[in-house]
Amino acid sequence: MAGTTFSQFVSDLRTMASGIATRLSDLTGVSVTAADKAALEAFADVLDTLNSEQEELKAQLKTKTEELNAKTKEAKAKYSNLNKRIKIGHAAGALEGVWHYGQAVGRPLGCCLLMYGCRGVF
Repeated sequence: MAGTTFSQFVSDLRTMASGIATRLSDLTGVSVTAADKAALEAFADVLDTLNSEQEELKAQLKTKTEELNAKTKEAKAKYSNLNKRIKIGHAAGALEGVWHYGQAVGRPLGCCLLMYGCRGVF
């Protein structure tokens, strides 16, 4: 199948099956039978079915990827907004003694001191 497209290969299967049906009596000398013709037609049918299913799945994947990207963009915007508000709160000392950013994100105490100049409770 090197160098041919998928659709061309399926077309070649159908063409060969048709040719076998037309010249079956001439091909019996090389052990080509009606079963071979039927096998080629069956392969072509299965390949068409699988290709259709694959195209449908590609469309579903594209839709899900767009959905994922939109939700990720929304989450990043929310994260960025909250992160800025926390930074401002730490810089102004509004959160001092109440809450520590590092605790919320599972970082060791003191991590905000380097990142934001936090004066939170350690």
